[in-house]
Amino acid sequence: MNPLGHQLVAELLGCPEPLLRDLEWLERTFLEAVEAAGLSVVRHMAHPFEGQGFTLVAIISESHIGLHTYPEAGALSLDIYTCSDPAKHERLLDALARALRPTHTRVARLTRGNPIALEAANWLVARSELGFDIRYYFDRALARERSAQQELALVENPTFGKMLFLDHQLRLAERDAPLYLEALARPLEALRGQGARLALLGGGHGGALPALLGLSPSELSWAEPDPMVERVVAEHWPGLAQGLGHDPRTRRHPVAALDFLEARPEASLEAVVCDIGPFPEGQSALGRADYFRRLARACHRALVPGGILSLGMGGALDDRALLNQRQALAPFFGPCPARRVFLPSFGQELVFAGLRKLAD
Repeated sequence: MNPLGHQLVAELLGCPEPLLRDLEWLERTFLEAVEAAGLSVVRHMAHPFEGQGFTLVAIISESHIGLHTYPEAGALSLDIYTCSDPAKHERLLDALARALRPTHTRVARLTRGNPIALEAANWLVARSELGFDIRYYFDRALARERSAQQELALVENPTFGKMLFLDHQLRLAERDAPLYLEALARPLEALRGQGARLALLGGGHGGALPALLGLSPSELSWAEPDPMVERVVAEHWPGLAQGLGHDPRTRRHPVAALDFLEARPEASLEAVVCDIGPFPEGQSALGRADYFRRLARACHRALVPGGILSLGMGGALDDRALLNQRQALAPFFGPCPARRVFLPSFGQELVFAGLRKLAD
């Protein structure tokens, strides 16, 4: 699963006691702060505790918010959980702090879903469906953004250089990017100089474009629905794609991979390079097994007889993800010969495959 949201918990300490007992005032202040933060209340309710404080809970369109007052201790506990931009949490917390005037504020931030992780300054936990997590230190966050499709983090690590994460999944690191990108392009080497028609699915960072254009294709179609990734990479990691996203030989299609392939004429491509990864939730609402079956069928349909499919299948330790993909590919491409490449930034071998289309 993708990370489903972000949670902020805070303790506002040293608040004036009368404010924490004034339910009417705090309810009004709370609702105004929620609206100002860009969140939308669906329903809210409050429950006072005789002689003590009260609990106020709001169901919001993004998830929920709760607060609890402890007037005798001058404290308010706040819990914000949303599936939207975590910057809204900060705006809400700031607004409440201005109104309640605490002497101290203690804050913890959680990433919920996969991974579930306590966020700490300059650390990022990569998503994992294995028996371990990998936590990366970074010197500087170059960009942290969220689009309709996914959440992006681009950071600088002292060992691996620039590192791109999408929905907390490491997609590429500067130090071993050449290994990753070479593994994707290698199965297409037989097409060099033949004027082949190629398609790149995903890979919003554009890192595969130089190698693919170096094959001298007659056409290179790039299907990537989220412009955020290319924009951020172009600004903060310009040497990766070398500006080739705007090369006249590159035909850009701002659609998901399945939509692109299923709209193509049959047998209209000599090769497809799939850089979506083993977790396609950002591309489709389909379950993974169904998604890969449909993707394999669509690739088979779009490729000429003997056409090549190159794809990165994910980590060598993720048996379930690899099995899903192999089972989906087998009816259309036969056995799945795989090449393993150890990438230090991922902490394991990644699996790459180059397949030929079976005869209809």
